[in-house]
Order: sequence, then structure tokens, then C-alpha cells
Amino acid sequence: MERSGRARKKQPFEIPEDILESIFKRLPLIDILRAKAVCSSWKSTVQALLSSNSDLSHFKIPWLLLPPKKSKSGGAIASPRIMNLEENRVYVLNSSTQSSTLGRYLHIGSSHGWLIMADGRSIVYLLNPFTLATIQLPQLNRSLLTEPDDYLRRKDYWDTTYIPPQLLMVKAILTGEPNLSGNNNYSVILIYSKKGLYKRIAYLKNKQGPWTELDGNKYASYSDIMCHGNKLFGLTISASIDIWDFQGPQPEKRILEIKPSHYIQSNIDTRNQIRNLTRNPSGNKRITNTIRRKHYLVELHGEILLARRFVVLRQGDHQIPHKTQLFQVYKLNFDEQKWVNVESLGDYSLFLGGNESATISTKNSSTCKANSVYFTDDGWFRRIYGNETIGGRDMGIYNIEDGSIEEIYEIGRETINIDPSPCWLVPHLS
Repeated sequence: MERSGRARKKQPFEIPEDILESIFKRLPLIDILRAKAVCSSWKSTVQALLSSNSDLSHFKIPWLLLPPKKSKSGGAIASPRIMNLEENRVYVLNSSTQSSTLGRYLHIGSSHGWLIMADGRSIVYLLNPFTLATIQLPQLNRSLLTEPDDYLRRKDYWDTTYIPPQLLMVKAILTGEPNLSGNNNYSVILIYSKKGLYKRIAYLKNKQGPWTELDGNKYASYSDIMCHGNKLFGLTISASIDIWDFQGPQPEKRILEIKPSHYIQSNIDTRNQIRNLTRNPSGNKRITNTIRRKHYLVELHGEILLARRFVVLRQGDHQIPHKTQLFQVYKLNFDEQKWVNVESLGDYSLFLGGNESATISTKNSSTCKANSVYFTDDGWFRRIYGNETIGGRDMGIYNIEDGSIEEIYEIGRETINIDPSPCWLVPHLS
């Protein structure tokens, strides 16, 4: 029987879609990006694969965004760079859009594959370095960032008499992935410094301003935020959690406030380990060690984990002013409302820093180390000092089993300030 219509002539490079998908599933992410640029049919196949339920966990290994290299004279000699952990290889971002945007703005977070940045006017931008897509969001209300003059100009506390408004923006995440086709069903959540005293939470719904402060305990100060199941979890500095429901058109007021009845307790060995961190083996009396703690929230298999980061602040040491020495991990027991120590992460690793905290399975990775914490310098010491002269260096891989720390990437020792700070970025290509 003769088929009606003219038969479509196959192009020499055309490969059946099911075979293409089978090939693409085995490619590293960088080759997927190259495949998308070959032709429209390959691009369509890649997009279909990314939106399917296929196991693409090897695409989700975070990349490390690095600042431009510096010349001997101190000037930038290259575009910003990004490191692929799977290949242990650094790529240069040559796009003029990426270079100008990444170099000029303060990085305040990464979430769902997008970098979240702010300029000196408190205007927030989203940038996907893999797709080159950029979104400009409304300006943050200056009233939210207002600092009382007497606090702002305390020279015994701040190194400068003026704090750029974007330095008061602590960390931002997204509730979902932005869609350039017009679907703006996501919110931007921001921790910011409220009058220099408390860290508060504001949100922007569906790209529509103005930014609005979330209703919560007005005396609470938040150290981290995370989204899980249409809910926003806010971690306070006292290790309690406030939860808001973001499923409706407007976030509901706190639906639950968890105040663990027992604050995080450390065993004797851990207390001794923490005490040893303050010792000064160099014998230099001008250098004193103190400990600062930073808390992060992260989800693993539906459980809420808390990671405690112990940073040794070396006052008087202008070469290594601060360095992370220890991590502790806990999970939240909802019934008893207390934090329980986690001895091991098993085949998982945590990625912490200025990004939305992430857990990654190491089973499909040839390089990521299990039971480890990959951490970057999230710039919080810049906010402690009130200036931009230090920060960016404190990063590494912490082994939870033996407490050892190894380098991720050697930036160089020509300056104590790396700006912008390196940041983890989980790729999203759809």
C-alpha cells in the first residue's frame, strides 16, 4: 500500500530520538550544553530529557563559581570562572552578559540553578550562567534596610562609616525555578539586616513588588532559610524553626513554631575539641583565637538537618583572619522537638555556603566524597566587620568521620579578600 504525502528525507546527522536520549543520559553536563547548540532537534531532545523523570542525578552535582583571576598588579585579567567538580576542571565564562553582571554585583545566593545578586541601589537580579538568562526584580524597599545613624557610625564596631545597602542583604533563595516563558509562579526569599540589629525575612511574590516582611517573632534573628514542600523554614540563631506556608496566593502566617526543648548539646569529646580550637600554637601573644558559629538548614529524605559550622577568628592575624575548623550535623526530632546528633551522612554530602544548602548523593559521582561537607566562604565576616576588605577564602571539604579538611581549589595568597566569594551552583537547564 502506497503512503500518501511526500516522505521526509533524512538528514545525514539525524539520529532516532530514543537513541539520542540514551546517549545524552551518559554525557557530562558540559557536553549536554554543547549538544543543545548543535541543532534544533538535538535541543528539543535535551529539553525533553531534562523535563522527564529520568535519573539525571549526575547533572545535579554543584559547580563552584569562582571570581576572575587577578593580575600581579591586582586587576582582573579574565572573566569569572566556574569549576566542574566531576572533571576537576575550570571553565571561563566568556559571555559579556555574565562577565559584566557577575563582576559588578554582590552575590547574595544561588537557588534552582540561578545566581541571586544585588547592586548598590538594592535592585535584585537573577542570572542563570548556563543558559545566559537574566531577570531583573524590583528594588528592595529602603525602609526595610534603614540603619539608625548612631549605630551605623559606631567606629569602634564598624571599620567604615557607611555600609553599602547590598551588604545588609544576607542570603536569598527561590521557592521554585523561574520560567522565562511567562510563568512567574515563584517567590524570592531574603534574609536581611533589620536596622542593623536583627536578621529578618522578606519575600517577593511572582516578581511583583513591593518586598514584604514576613510576619513572625519581631525579636527573632534568622541565620538560614530553606524551602521544602511549599513551605519556608526559617532557622533562628537559637536553633528554633519558624514555618510559613507558601502554597497559596499569599504566604500564610506561621503555621508552626518549633522551639526544641533541649538546645544542641555537645558530648565531652566535642567540647574538648572546641576548646582546643581556641589555642594558639604559634605562641604569638598578639594573636587571639575566638570561635564564631554559623548554622545552616538542609533537607535530606524529608528530614530537616542542621549543620553547625565552627569558625576560628584569629584576631591580630592579617593573613588568615578566619578559618573553618569543625562541623557538627543534627537532625530535628519533630515529636520531641529536639536536635539529635547525626554520626554519619552515609553516601551523601552537604554543600553549604552562600547558596541554598543542598544534599547530594555521591553514588553516581566519581569525585564527590561521601559523608563530607563541601563549604565555601559565604561572606558573613564581611558583614561582621562592616566592610569588604576580608573574606572569600574560607572553603574546603570537611570529612565528618575523621574531622580532616582538604582544599577544593587553590585560589592563591596574593590577597586576603576574594570578591565575590566563591559560591556553589546546582545546574538547572530547563
